Amino acid sequence: MTGPSLTRRHLLKTTAAGAAAGALGRPAAAQQADDRLVWHFETGDTIYTSPTIVDGTVFVTDGDGWLYAIDAATGEQEWKNKIGNVLQSTPTVASGLVFVGAGDAEVSALDAETGEEVWSTKVEWTFDSAPTVADGTVFAANSHERVVALDAATGEEEWEVETGDRSGSSSPTVVDGRLFVGNDDGRLYALDAETGEELWTFETLGETTASSPTVADGTVFIGSQNTALHAVDAETGEAEWFYGTGDEIFSSPTVADGTVYVGSSDDSLYAIDAETGEKAWSFETGESVNSAPTVADDTVFFGSYDEHVYAVDAETGEEAWRFRIDDKIRGGPTVVDGTLFVGGSDGHVYALDAGVDGSSDGSRVRLGTLGHHDSWANKQAEAIERDDGGAVPVVGPGFGAGGALAALAGTGYLLGRRRSTTDGE
Repeated sequence: MTGPSLTRRHLLKTTAAGAAAGALGRPAAAQQADDRLVWHFETGDTIYTSPTIVDGTVFVTDGDGWLYAIDAATGEQEWKNKIGNVLQSTPTVASGLVFVGAGDAEVSALDAETGEEVWSTKVEWTFDSAPTVADGTVFAANSHERVVALDAATGEEEWEVETGDRSGSSSPTVVDGRLFVGNDDGRLYALDAETGEELWTFETLGETTASSPTVADGTVFIGSQNTALHAVDAETGEAEWFYGTGDEIFSSPTVADGTVYVGSSDDSLYAIDAETGEKAWSFETGESVNSAPTVADDTVFFGSYDEHVYAVDAETGEEAWRFRIDDKIRGGPTVVDGTLFVGGSDGHVYALDAGVDGSSDGSRVRLGTLGHHDSWANKQAEAIERDDGGAVPVVGPGFGAGGALAALAGTGYLLGRRRSTTDGE
């Protein structure tokens, strides 16, 4: 990457070093002598989800029911909105709208620039999984045996399908007109995205399938409580292979350059050949890896219950760096233009210098499943025709010129900021 992005990254590294030396009132984890910290932002509760970064803004939810919009360059709050009792749903952003499922049985769409509600649709029971958007439709799975499809512009229901059990926290993935989602009956479902018709189901032999599926080259990859990563033919639902780890898999996999990366409750991250199912390498941490990994510039980034964010060489599995926060990391990180964004159970969002120049890649990000950025959001913009004409074009991938200017303006601000970005007010 050349030009403005390199300049911005060098600026952020300089800013981070100064902030680490001079800022006060930080959580204990930020006191470590580590120049990777760019900024941190305190929410009111545990962050279970992956951050989404679109048009220079970080969107993240917390366990107290708040959706936050944070300036990606400075860490300054742009807005927040209380939209539920508990939020364990990663925000999805497309065409200037933020879509999120709430613990009080609603799917909501908010204006990404202002945080104002555009529509909210009441659907039976709660939503722990993240909605996804494809071709102008929002797809969401809830904890009462339902998958629903809503018009992204209006929130009107297009169809609803009953599955065999609650969805748990598996989020839908849509590819080539097919919706794939895991379920607590231990199955992977494939539905017609236009009609909701069931195409096939695959028995994963686990009590719960909380992992969100991803798709690459005609294969669906999903983890299961039966300790295995499964590869399933996307058209037929037939098993291609499975790889057993030492414990349950709650992590959502991603595929990059022919390798599947997934975490396991046996305290390890695995790299598996996507075609053969053979292990390339594994990396052991101190506790469970439920975080969804992401890949940028040949580096895998993920979090662990051992309170660390890790950067590992994608080819060899060798550690590049680690950063400790003050509690477990449940959600996956997202990387944009060399900055890594991640939320922790300590209620903080962290922006770290990732040590690379690129942005998150891999199947999960390209499909908009869980945390994503501009490159996916751009593809969805034309499909959502908002009645209020409020579609917001995005500059991507990355922060764009506006983000670079915000970074310059925010350099001095980072050092003096105490309450406005640490108490969420």
